[in-house]
Amino acid sequence: MRAIGSGSRHVLRSRPKVTISTTTRSGDDGESSGIAGWHIERVTGAFPTAVSFWLAREDGDAKIQILVGQRGEAECLKATPLGDVSYRQFSGIGEREAAKVTLAFANGLEAGNVPVARYFPHLSTGADVADDQSRLRLERIIQPAIPLLGDAGSQFREVATRAKPTTLIFDPPGIAEFLEPEIAVDGMAILGWVFRGVYLPSVARRESADFSTFMLEFTRDDSEQAARLTLKVDGNDTKAFGRCGRLCLGIAHDGEVDTVPVEVASLASWIVALLRIRSSAELDIEVATALTDLRAISYPARTDAIETQIESDESGDIATVTGNAKPPALNLALDPECGQRCVFCSVKSYVTPTDAGDTDLNDVLVQLDQARQRGVGEVRLNGIDPLRHSRVLEVVDAIRDAGFPALTVFSTARRLAEDDFRKAFLDRVPRQFEIFIPLYGLSAEVHDIVTGTPGAYREVQSAIDGLRKDGAGDAIRISTIFVQQNVHEIVPMLRKLRSEGVHHVDAHLPYPMRPTTRDPYVDSAVREADLLDRLLADLETIPEDDGQWALPIITGAFRHPCIAWRAESRGRVPALGAAFPERAFPLAGTEYRSDQFVHASGTAGEGGAFAVAVVDCPHTDRCALAPVCPREHYSVYAEHYGLEEFEPVHPSELYQAKSHRRQTDDSPVANLWSGLRSKLRGR
Repeated sequence: MRAIGSGSRHVLRSRPKVTISTTTRSGDDGESSGIAGWHIERVTGAFPTAVSFWLAREDGDAKIQILVGQRGEAECLKATPLGDVSYRQFSGIGEREAAKVTLAFANGLEAGNVPVARYFPHLSTGADVADDQSRLRLERIIQPAIPLLGDAGSQFREVATRAKPTTLIFDPPGIAEFLEPEIAVDGMAILGWVFRGVYLPSVARRESADFSTFMLEFTRDDSEQAARLTLKVDGNDTKAFGRCGRLCLGIAHDGEVDTVPVEVASLASWIVALLRIRSSAELDIEVATALTDLRAISYPARTDAIETQIESDESGDIATVTGNAKPPALNLALDPECGQRCVFCSVKSYVTPTDAGDTDLNDVLVQLDQARQRGVGEVRLNGIDPLRHSRVLEVVDAIRDAGFPALTVFSTARRLAEDDFRKAFLDRVPRQFEIFIPLYGLSAEVHDIVTGTPGAYREVQSAIDGLRKDGAGDAIRISTIFVQQNVHEIVPMLRKLRSEGVHHVDAHLPYPMRPTTRDPYVDSAVREADLLDRLLADLETIPEDDGQWALPIITGAFRHPCIAWRAESRGRVPALGAAFPERAFPLAGTEYRSDQFVHASGTAGEGGAFAVAVVDCPHTDRCALAPVCPREHYSVYAEHYGLEEFEPVHPSELYQAKSHRRQTDDSPVANLWSGLRSKLRGR
């Protein structure tokens, strides 16, 4: 039987470049301090402030998850100089044996059999920066592990001798300066990670920026893998991985709370250790209270800064920029009263319509200046109805004068029915200009019912006609939502739009803004399978050319591919094949995750912005279409309709579709298989 601490050597691997080995040593009493018959299968980071060691018994009949947490952060079974030890889950053994194994592991940790301090040094120190002895002990602990750091190790050798800063200006350049020279932007790699920048996290377009939180971005020096860490002041983050005085370091992680990749957890641990060595009771942290107080909103301020932002307008349109891309579009929200009471919308129960006039304009000017310095080239103007803002023409003047080449507007567009305003507006827009105009029916009766506003259809049509008359017809983008009140007019409306030369139509399903069946969503949404069947049936009543044009618009509104697959497999037109998703698109309203909502799995979301409450799809693990599915459903939808219609698609069904395609190229699944094959190749 192999045993930790009894003459064996075990290598723990999670991903390349991180290897943790356990060595063998005996305790002072001469007896083994290891655990006979157990070995470590894997190591992962865990929230809050812990590392998970997943142990398995050699006979394969028992397992246990042992946590080593940062000292003093939570209750534990045994406190050691290298971290507080406890256990979270186990199988094949009872509670008493689980405690016995955990205590044996803690003894082995103290004896040096598991070199946890090499990879997770922050566990050995508490968050109290007034405890100078803890800092000195940490400085001694990290010295033997410095060769493991790679290129940045040379900078860490002098960390104990450098003067401790007395002030941390909590903005991007200040944070970067605080971490230097051990960790420098675009500098030497630490544990294979290169520090790429500091920036404000994305927030909902109506939520103020949180200047007490910043993102730290790292990339692997040998791959496109990225790690995003959150540095927060005075926060109580449930995703905290380490704490140091007023500072809290978290990890942006979408999975379960105890499955953080070991190489990301090790990087985060060394950063917490550096923060602890840098900090003292005398450290003063200065946090901005307004955007104008920041010396920069990102560091370095460059056009290829690595960021991820997802923005959505009121109708659910999404613009995503991720990875090594140009900076995202600047999202400007102006929230004057729209004058409508749409049947699907409860946004005004969250956001009080306001028009602060010059105050809003001054805020916009600051944002425009900061964005141009970062190299942003597009502005997205949205809000409850930005075109009704009292300073909107001055805002557009500022956008043009600042040199932004592109502007996209999301509005009810009803104000553009006014000739004088429309012409003044068009005179100011940049050359690249688009406007998304909501249209909810073929008739005035239906559109006005959906908007809850008599006369709305007449004004929207007048605005569209005026834009065409003034030479801006190519800028028009129609946006629509499928609801109970307009489903019967969707296909006729699409046919009419095509006849009028409209080439861009975005269709969406509504979403609930409140996690309750009292939300207006319940009175407007239609069961997805029934909705798609109704729309496909209507397509069969119009000319084939019109139907082929409208099909991808309709099916593209459905984010769950199983719904389209079932409709197609029942012999209808190629519903999924006509608009096979290139990737899994999130449900509208879930682009921002919030800790106030919890998935059915129990995993808290990340970020502090508004997001729609969701539950996990129960079929994710056994559905062949999962790679291109959001894998979740609105909780209100699940409560109101249930989830029976979302049936898993078995891989064998896909092969049958492929076989059927060989027999006839006219099969409804023909288009589906060609798109699906490449998406599932790696599954």
